[in-house]
Amino acid sequence: MFGRALAKTDRIYVAMSGGIDSSVSAGLLVRAGYSDIRGVFMRNWREQEAGTACTSERDYRDVRAVCSQLDIPCELVDLSREYWHKVFAPALDVYKAGGTPNPDVACNRYVKCGALVSILTKREEQRPWWLATGHYADVRHGRLCRPKDRHKDQSFFLSTVIPSAMAKMIFPLAEHTKDEVRAMARELDLPSKVSRRRESQGLCFVEPDTRRFSSFLSNYLEPGPVIYTDENGNKLTSDHRGIWATTIGEASGLQLPQGNMLTKGKWYVARKTIGKHIEPAVITLVRGRQHPMLWFDRCTVEQFHWSGELREGELLCQVRHRGNMLPRAQSDPHREEVAVACRVSVRGDKVDIRFSAPQFAVTPGQHLALYAGDMCLGGGPVKEAFSVDQDVVAPARH
Repeated sequence: MFGRALAKTDRIYVAMSGGIDSSVSAGLLVRAGYSDIRGVFMRNWREQEAGTACTSERDYRDVRAVCSQLDIPCELVDLSREYWHKVFAPALDVYKAGGTPNPDVACNRYVKCGALVSILTKREEQRPWWLATGHYADVRHGRLCRPKDRHKDQSFFLSTVIPSAMAKMIFPLAEHTKDEVRAMARELDLPSKVSRRRESQGLCFVEPDTRRFSSFLSNYLEPGPVIYTDENGNKLTSDHRGIWATTIGEASGLQLPQGNMLTKGKWYVARKTIGKHIEPAVITLVRGRQHPMLWFDRCTVEQFHWSGELREGELLCQVRHRGNMLPRAQSDPHREEVAVACRVSVRGDKVDIRFSAPQFAVTPGQHLALYAGDMCLGGGPVKEAFSVDQDVVAPARH
């Protein structure tokens, strides 16, 4: 069951956040008759850190309420130090270089399926045990795969988990859709606030009432002068937000004069260049989302983590979570495709990806995962990308 040879007496830990997915995962295991289920809540962030809107105490209180309803024990494990050093600090370095990191990928590799798995491995040397999570993912023949609900597929975020850790993972939601999970939450009579809770995006402790993500980052990154130019180098405007406050492909958010033909229209971030010494950074803007500087036909990934054997040739890749959405199959609305065909070649520790069709805003630091059909082969951060006009985008250059 759940893609594993589980005994009813095996000890199963459930990584719980207080949200609906992990809570229903625990409920499914209880309902399936497993006798030794334990909730575990990871505290990844200290409340005294600046700019955070949520508290681990509130989240843990929600977990305890769910565990009480399900009649299972729960515990808190403090992994805030591991999160800071392995996830948050490296993400800040990528932002400083003008890139766009994916902290969820690093959190799964180094914290949830890293530090937590290590703790449980040492604790449970004498008994069979497993770690269940609320991810929408699947395991088939020992390999990470996409789940039934493609719309919620989270295998992308698990693509760098090491094989020894993946061997201990269980994904109870693999064969369920989000709508089914909501219905099961009602059937299990879980606390209503669990079903109403908003899903976290990116950094789990930056909730919607933290007004802007860049506002949160400003507690840790220095602002700096930025000059905005068009693709020909003509100055459009300037501010003091810092190069990390924007991402390639996003709307600039600048209020440019719409009565002037030179500045009229919607402008998008296309390139970022760090200033030398005390010189301001330069951000190049282009007009319109279809501009060729925003579309890329190939990229290079460094530090690619293969989950099994190295693969080359014709594969599928995913450049961001639900980033390359293709039309849903009419026969199954939950089989929404997110991957694009590509050709893969390996050069030492570098993986070159050529897309079958141009992809929007492929950005240094962004995560890319490879697939063979539904099976995830691994993933890694984009080092540099090449737009259709053959311009290269690498970590913001001096």
